[in-house]
Amino acid sequence: MLQKGEAEFYEFEPNALVFKKQWVAAATVSKTVGRGVETPRVFTGVVSQSAIASAVPFTPRQDDLIENMDELREAIRNNEAPFMASLPGRIIREIKVVASITTKDGFTQRGTANKIVSGQNKDGTPKYRTVVNKFAVADIYILTERGVRTKVSRIVYGPVDSARFKPDQNEITTLQTAIKSVPVAVETVGTPEAVPVPIPQIQIVPRDYFVNYDAFYTQVFYIQDGTLVASPDFNSLLTNDERVALGNYGASTIEAIIKLKKSGYPVDSYPHKKFHNEIDGKVAPQLNTESFEKFFGTTVSVSTAPAGTSLPAPAISATTLYEFYTAQGQRLPSVSQRSIIYEALGLGQASLYTGTGEQNAKLLSKLQGKF
Repeated sequence: MLQKGEAEFYEFEPNALVFKKQWVAAATVSKTVGRGVETPRVFTGVVSQSAIASAVPFTPRQDDLIENMDELREAIRNNEAPFMASLPGRIIREIKVVASITTKDGFTQRGTANKIVSGQNKDGTPKYRTVVNKFAVADIYILTERGVRTKVSRIVYGPVDSARFKPDQNEITTLQTAIKSVPVAVETVGTPEAVPVPIPQIQIVPRDYFVNYDAFYTQVFYIQDGTLVASPDFNSLLTNDERVALGNYGASTIEAIIKLKKSGYPVDSYPHKKFHNEIDGKVAPQLNTESFEKFFGTTVSVSTAPAGTSLPAPAISATTLYEFYTAQGQRLPSVSQRSIIYEALGLGQASLYTGTGEQNAKLLSKLQGKF
């Protein structure tokens, strides 16, 4: 039990994982710097050190003589994969509980102070003491080939409720052991295993679609029960910035037609018909639809690409669905279209898909064949 004016701290001997428990008469110890000048160094919590994973030795496999590009590729595969597998065993993690952290903007952030009841005064009123929360962090080091530890990063796990959570050294050591027993996934260099690529397929209701007679057209139509049904204007697909960049209405329309074709709507293949909003010589009522999905009665299914088909590299490395589809020259499907893909890929019910960040992340990983 700490007495007033005392502090408990732990030291470790590098590379030996030996901890020394010490008591000092004040909360600081001194470190001599310069010419006899002493500055205080505060120990605020426990320190535990361990490797991220068990050490895996790496032995280079040198080629006798590299004479062409294929042999160079083979040498890379033979060496980089085992080297990457050995890296986790050279990474050292030190878990600490510290009083302050430095944010990415360079500011010092300290824990919040809380008043808790610590007893009662002689008059029966509650006695309070102030507890300042700290932060759980991990300093990450890498052991170079010369055996020198080099710090590469600090991970801030989060603030610690210092009133409720006071881990001792045994708990920290147990935690380190448990973490170390979890295998670390390492992506190896080599030929990736072929995975089936899910491909969304758009089907539209077959109808007698047509465009107006002029060579320049901006909508698609069909006739149903004496009513002229019109699609949205093609330019509605574009943002204001895109329209400004394209410069004029004609260029915008052409760009929108290209986007529609990439989305599975062959609007440039429909026959041209001469009409003046008339059916059988009479002015016909016109129904304007609010989306191309509704106009075409769009449904979406998912098929698998033929064997040997692979995604382009930008699609595999994409971090958003927009980047994934754009990398393949496609337009991002609407939420309703993606909901069908979501269900078809076994991720959940289409009715529950609303396009949240978590749902989109799962969908992206599935489309990239990562699980």
